[in-house]
Amino acid sequence: PGSSRWADERNWIYDFDADLKAGQSCTFTLKPGLKSVAGTAMEGTNQYQFKTGGPALVMVNGRADIQPFEGSRIDPKQAFVLKPNGAVNEASLLKNLYCEVEGVHERIPVKLIEGKEREQMLAFLAKNQRREKLKADSGSNVRVVQCQQALPFGKNMALVWGKGIVSANGATNTEARRFKYVVRP
Repeated sequence: PGSSRWADERNWIYDFDADLKAGQSCTFTLKPGLKSVAGTAMEGTNQYQFKTGGPALVMVNGRADIQPFEGSRIDPKQAFVLKPNGAVNEASLLKNLYCEVEGVHERIPVKLIEGKEREQMLAFLAKNQRREKLKADSGSNVRVVQCQQALPFGKNMALVWGKGIVSANGATNTEARRFKYVVRP
């Protein structure tokens, strides 16, 4: 669902009511007999297609939906709450989502936080941030992750949403995205 409009005499725009999920394929087909404003038959391509690409984090008010927000001072054992734009293949997430830390010359893998601990974190976040309630059920796209080792105090770090994360329907993201933080002193 959505709405459409002409931006000018050559460009037509379709605004979807909601963000599309990762790996979706969309096709627009012109109605048979469509005529221009002048009354002549439309010629040329009558079908247009695009794909949404691989998984990414949902954007809210121009920022990725990640808690804590990028730029925050974080705890050495910080957990991160991520909201991807669709279901994500867990193996690809664990392989391509990682931590980088200033002075550490290798990737630090992440681990998933699940079960009761995950539910408590999401409930706390929803209550204290006054945010839309995050689903705590296991079927939700929301992921809670943590670096597999404590981070050194006072260092810059980045949580990296790396290339190669795959959606449930097989679409792969092709660009890495770094979310930068500072570990509190």
